[in-house]
Amino acid sequence: MDQTLTINSELHSTDNDKSEKRITSQETVPSSNIKTKMVDIFYSCNYFYCGNRCFSSSNRRQNEEEKWETGCGNDSILITFDELPSLTAVPNGYKSINWNNAYVFINSYNISGFQTGTVSPNCTSHNAYGNPMRMTNLDGTLFTLHSVAMASAWKDNLQLNVVGYRSNVIIANNTYIIQVFLLSNITFIGYSNLDTVVFSTSGGTRNPNVSDDGTHYAMDNLCISVK
Repeated sequence: MDQTLTINSELHSTDNDKSEKRITSQETVPSSNIKTKMVDIFYSCNYFYCGNRCFSSSNRRQNEEEKWETGCGNDSILITFDELPSLTAVPNGYKSINWNNAYVFINSYNISGFQTGTVSPNCTSHNAYGNPMRMTNLDGTLFTLHSVAMASAWKDNLQLNVVGYRSNVIIANNTYIIQVFLLSNITFIGYSNLDTVVFSTSGGTRNPNVSDDGTHYAMDNLCISVK
């Protein structure tokens, strides 16, 4: 039986006209080909996002590092993990944050949410063993979460819980639902002046098209500001 695959983009602003658009399209795809089609859609995307910036393949800057470092806006820092070695822990002090259970990853799976969650080339980050990932402040500085691009590695409808703390008091606590083949561009509201943030995952149902299981996520293009 054929399936109708609906493709939705997030609201975004283009460099050319600064206007917001939502692009929606539908295509009927044989069930046997839907997995391949979804991967083709991901790799054919010409736009990369962070915050309100959008870069198309026709107007990418020559200097990739400069492009991604200036992509967040609001005087915030764009964290892409791209300059770190794959399969290593994100080191303490990286981008003025201490990290626990955050690992860098270049996707080596044919089909998984790690592909979906790799927005800026070529690395993404993940929570090892599906365990919680913790960000803490460095040298007493406070930080604010603005936005992030997320996907679930293996499970659809994976619950992503993000809790922000200041002096052991919960400042913000929200749960987001993330998918394997759909990138979630999450905007954080109320995650300001924090000393600790914990990302944890639970639930979800394994997508039948992937080769592994677990509550891992793929995280890229994290926008923060540090005081």
